[in-house]
Formats: sequence, C-alpha cells, structure tokens
Amino acid sequence: MKDRIILRGLAFTGPKVPIAEITFSDGLNVIWGASNTGKSFLVKSLDYMTGAGVEGLPGITERKGYDKAWLNVELGVGQHVQVARSLRGGDFEYREGWPSPDAAPQPKRLLLGEHRSAESWSAYLLAAIGLKHDLKIAKTQAGEKVTFTFRALAPYVFIEETPMLGDLSMINVSDGRSVTQDKNTLKFVLTGIDDSAQVKAPAVKDQRTGNHGKIELIDDMLRLARAELGDDVPANIDEMIDALTDQMRDVQKDASEAQSKLDEARTNLVRTRRDLDATDAALEELALTIERFGLLDRVYRSDTQRLTSLLEGSDALLVSGSGPCPLCGAAEEHQRHDHGVEHVQASRRAVTAELSKIAREQGELAETLTSLTTQVSEIDDGREALLEMQTNLERQLEAGLPAEADTRQRFEVASDARDRLRERARLAERVSELEKHRQTLERFKATRNNTGAVVGLSGSSGLALAAHVQGVLDDWRFPGAPKVTFSEASHEIQIDGKSRSANGKGVRALMHSAFKIGILKYCRAENLPHPGFLVLDSPLVSYREPHGRHGALGADETAVKASGLKDRFYAYLAAHKGDAQFIVIENDAPTGATPDTQIVFAGPNSTGLRAGLF
Repeated sequence: MKDRIILRGLAFTGPKVPIAEITFSDGLNVIWGASNTGKSFLVKSLDYMTGAGVEGLPGITERKGYDKAWLNVELGVGQHVQVARSLRGGDFEYREGWPSPDAAPQPKRLLLGEHRSAESWSAYLLAAIGLKHDLKIAKTQAGEKVTFTFRALAPYVFIEETPMLGDLSMINVSDGRSVTQDKNTLKFVLTGIDDSAQVKAPAVKDQRTGNHGKIELIDDMLRLARAELGDDVPANIDEMIDALTDQMRDVQKDASEAQSKLDEARTNLVRTRRDLDATDAALEELALTIERFGLLDRVYRSDTQRLTSLLEGSDALLVSGSGPCPLCGAAEEHQRHDHGVEHVQASRRAVTAELSKIAREQGELAETLTSLTTQVSEIDDGREALLEMQTNLERQLEAGLPAEADTRQRFEVASDARDRLRERARLAERVSELEKHRQTLERFKATRNNTGAVVGLSGSSGLALAAHVQGVLDDWRFPGAPKVTFSEASHEIQIDGKSRSANGKGVRALMHSAFKIGILKYCRAENLPHPGFLVLDSPLVSYREPHGRHGALGADETAVKASGLKDRFYAYLAAHKGDAQFIVIENDAPTGATPDTQIVFAGPNSTGLRAGLF
C-alpha cells in the first residue's frame, strides 16, 4: 500500500536520564498493563508528535528529566523519516532515516509545528497520503472556511480514552466550536472533495428574510437560555470552579495512590498464589520420592533376610564336616558329590560381601530419607508463611476497596458541582453572545456578496458508511445482532435506533472503535486517502473489574463481556492488519489473536519486567 503512514518508534530523551523508547510493527500492536504506567500518555505523545499540543505535553511525574520526544515514521513505501520536538512545544526537527537519538546528526531541515505553509510537518504528513496542503473546509453555513490540516484527521486515528468512553460527538474536530466544520470534515474524509468550490450567492430578499428569521430565532434562544440560567451568576464563579478543580485534583491524587496500593496488593496476591502452587507441587514430588525410597528400603530388608539365611546354612554345613549325611544318614563312603568345603566357603564369602554392600547402601538410603524429611519440614514452614501472607493480602484488598469507592464518590460529587457551575457560566456566556449576535443582526445590511456552503454528507454516503460499520460489528458478533444506521442529524451511527450516548461506557467505546474502523474500511474500499493507522485507547473497557475507576457494568456492558467479543475483536484486527496498522492500549492481555508486537507495562513494583513508558 503506497499512500500510508506507519508509526515505527517513539523515544524520549533528556540530558541526565536514560533513553525511554518503544517500537511498533506495521500490523497489530498491543500495549497493556497496570494503571498509572504511561499508557494513555503514550497516545497523547503520538498525537503530539503529529502536530498536537502547541503548548507542549502534560507534565506528568514520570517524564521528569526528559525534554525531547522523537518519532520514527515510514511515509509511503520505504521512506524512513524521523522528527524530534521539545516537550514544551514548538517546531519539528526533520531527519531522514531512523538514527538513534543519542547519535543523531544535525536535522536536515526544520518544519513548522503549525500548518501555516507547505514547510510544516502537517503538510508533509498530508502529502504522504496524497493530499495537498491548501485544502479548505467550510466551518459556517455563511461560507467561512478553514484550512484542512492533519489535526483534522487526528480524531480519526488517535482515539484517546476520554473521547473513547465519553458521550461527545465522534466526529468532533473543532473542539465543539463548529458542528458545520465537523460534518464537512467527515464529508471530505469519505468523498475526497473539499469545500473550495461549494459556494452560493443568495438573493438580497432572501438575505433579509433570513436575517429576520435569525433575529426571531435568537429571541427564542435568549428566552430559553435566560429561563434556564435563572438567578444572576455569582461574580466569583471562575474562582469557585478553580477551587473545585483543585479539590478534584487532590482527590484524584488520593485515588491514584489508593489504586496503586490496590494494584500492588493484587500483584503480590497473584505472586503468592503462584508460590503456593509451586510449594504444593514440591511437597507432592517429595512425598512421591520418599514413598519410592521406602519401597527400596523394604527390598533391602528382604534381601538381607534371604542372604542371612544362606549364610546360616553355609555355617551349618561347615560345622557338620565329614560323617553320615544329616539328611538321609548315608555313610561317608556311600556319599557321592562334586563339591567340597572350599565351595561352601567361597559361597559364604560372596554372601558376606553382598550383605556388606546392602548394609552400606541401606545406610546411605537412610541418610537420604532423613534429608528429604527435613526438606519437607522446611517447605511446610514456608507454606504456612505463604498462607498467612495470602490471608493478609486478601484482607488488605478487602479493606482498600471501600476507601477507593469513597474517594471515587468524593471525586464525582466535586465533578458534578463543577459541571453545574460550568454549565451556569456557559449559559451566561451564551446569553452574552446571543445578545451581541442579535445586535449584529439588527445592523445587518443585505449585500450581493454573502456566500454559504453545503453542509455534510449525502444520504448515500452515510448509508455506505453504516454498512461498513455493520460489517465490523457482525464480524465481532456484537450481542443482539444490532442494526446499524447513519444519523444525518448528528452524522454518527446508531444501533437499533439508539444513539451512542444512550449506552454504557463499554458499549460507547466499542461503537466508537467500530465507527473509526468502518471509516478506515470505507476509505480503503473507495481508494480514498487515509493515514493507514489507528490508535485505540481502552476499547474493551466492558471487560473491566466492577470495582475499578469506571464503576459497575451496565446491562449492555455485561452482555458484551459475556459474549466473548474480546477474542473476536483482536482476531478481527489481526485479520485486517493488511489494511492498516493497529495500536491498542488496554489494561489486560489480548486474547483471540497473537499481536505482532506486545508490550507489557507491569508497574513500578514489578521485577524483571518493563515498569512503564519511562
């Protein structure tokens, strides 16, 4: 596949820290492991290294000492490119090849971090999939346009945990500022036609009529917004919101520490149970060995009794000497035999030697049995200690869960209070904007230069997209065999007539994943440009533990978890890795298929395994 982008490696460097790096294959990659190990930060970093975050990456504790990120990519077939960027934002260093960061030559050129010309990293990425740098997308119905950049494609290839699980629009590329821009971006992705030529010139009469209608609409909106706003907004509402944000940050820190302790206890419990299994196996093996050696001791005793009888018989023969036969009474001259005393003596010596050998070996066997018995006693003592440790860990987990639940509840209470304040602040701002907009409309004078743009997809394209998403869910054997449809109002998919927001987090995550995979399949089928990779953070959250930070499973999530969809999800990605590169971020190990690259972030308390991204 010629026009595609393959993510090959990500690294972080700093003047006094070791290089932290991770590599990817061009097929199915799965990064999984413990919480707070940098998995979600990895997704943010990949997004950042394709142009996001002008102000830089979040300052998490683990990245302390690191000041630069490096991304290795393959553009098209065999074009190896490396870009580097300060973690504080800014432009990109561009190099050909994939040199090691600690021995990289001077950059060949500098590329702009923002899409302001053809000499930007965004323009290079678009060119790699056959797109020009000056495409236009209409963001308003009046015809106002923005330049199409790689940032507009990012939500279609980087699905972070929050949008994956949340109920916001899956086509959001404008951060909620323009639904028109969001819909037109999807239209461009699925048609390859931008909005450069989509212009109309309404008549003056229509402009005036439309303006009057807009004023009436603004008045209706103002009435509703003021009614919803109610009393005046407190003057210090921003300080109140900031205080709640600080409170949430403190609670989140407590929750993170509590979760880390629970994760450590769970890890230690698994290790203890594994050690108990090994101990029981060792005791069973020792018991079998002792039983076998006991059988050998009985053989030695039996041989000793038999040989002792032979020795006593030979002694009797030697004592009797010549004379009448002790058995039949025959006189010596009538006895006929070919053996003499020397034969009996030779036999007696052989018996004596064999008895000595058996006695020696029997003594060695006794020492071995004593040693094995001592081992059994020592292992039994260790087993008791493991059992006690297991009990203590189980109690620790049992005691920690209520505290974790209480912390989560405190966070939700503060979050709800902040959301209510934010909503009031948003309504107040909305009223102010509407009032200003109404004043602008009142000053409106019709001209012959006002233009507009057609918004969104046609019905046929939406139906075709829904068919591709349907194929994905059918291959996953999604519970209930749902019917997928395309909503022209929202430009999103629905399942059995229900929007994505009407489902639990786990189902929302799977719908989001299927939607973005369906878009990828659509582009491949229609030979349309697509970056050719997909990064999915927490698509299988339905398989979470019920006491985790995402809460208990809903009925729809429980059905998904019981259906075995997880195996088919990974099997599907493995089977379609020829269409794109997949990078999946999850908490648990993949099942149903073997990834081309599998990386485990085991946490800071692991031994011999990678702790995390840094």
